[in-house]
Amino acid sequence: MSLATDPIAALGAEHRTLGETLLRHQEALIERRLAEAASLLEAYERELLRHMAFEERHLLARCLGGGAARWPSEVYRAEHRRIRQLLRRSIERLTRARAAPLTAAGLIALLDEERTLKRLVEHHHEREEQALFVELGSAGAPPCADGDPAPGSAARSRPDGPGPVSRTR
Repeated sequence: MSLATDPIAALGAEHRTLGETLLRHQEALIERRLAEAASLLEAYERELLRHMAFEERHLLARCLGGGAARWPSEVYRAEHRRIRQLLRRSIERLTRARAAPLTAAGLIALLDEERTLKRLVEHHHEREEQALFVELGSAGAPPCADGDPAPGSAARSRPDGPGPVSRTR
C-alpha cells in the first residue's frame, strides 16, 4: 500500500523523517553551524506543528470517540502541548545563543534542553505507533474519511496537514 493511500503508514514515516531532521539540526549545532542549526530547527517546528495539527484534527477528534482507546485523546493532546512548549523554548534559547559567542557550556545547555524535547517526542511517537495507530487500523476506520488528503499525498496543500515524508527506508 502506498503512503498516499495509507495515512497511518505516512504518519509513521513522518515520525522517522522528523527524527532525522532533529538529528541534522543537532549535528549542525555541535559543529557550531548555528545559522544552519536554527534553520533546521525552524523546519522541524513547521513540520512537527503541521503533523500534530493533522493528528488532532483527523485522528484524535474523529477516531477516539468510542471509548475503546488505550489512552484518552487528552493524553495525546497534553503531550502535543508540552512538545510545543519545549520546542518554542529550544528555539528561543538557540536565538539567544546566536546573539553571542557560543561557549562549550552554552552548547551543552542547548543540547540538554533539546534532550528533554527529543525524549518526549520519541515517547509520544512510540505511544502513537504502538497504541493509537494500531487501534485505528484495527477499527478499519480511515482517519481521512472526510475527504481531506491523506498524509504523503501530492494533492495536499493545506498548511496544517502533514508535510513531506521521506520515501526511503
